[in-house]
Amino acid sequence: MSRGDKKKALKYLIAASNTPGSPQLDSFGPFVNENVRKLLQEFAKLSEKKALIEFANNCKKFIEKKSDRIQNEVERKRHEEVIRLNLNDINYFKDQIKDNKIPDFKSKN
Repeated sequence: MSRGDKKKALKYLIAASNTPGSPQLDSFGPFVNENVRKLLQEFAKLSEKKALIEFANNCKKFIEKKSDRIQNEVERKRHEEVIRLNLNDINYFKDQIKDNKIPDFKSKN
């Protein structure tokens, strides 16, 4: 995007959202990185609603992953709460995009 190639930037954005996830992404969600936030806001300003919603839906896939390896009930409940919080953030992001707003990345949990 910084090179002026919106098409390529959108392609990379969607490819990045198809990651299987990581411990960091699974815990903190897709909106933690300030550079990612700025890029998503730029795409929102350009009315790239379809791509942004696709990005958000793709991110849901890795956030919704259940961890069968968690044996401790307290850890399992904490993991489920993190999933809930991240999904709420993604849904709030999608709502802002659908309403033609620039995402503010404030949590609506």
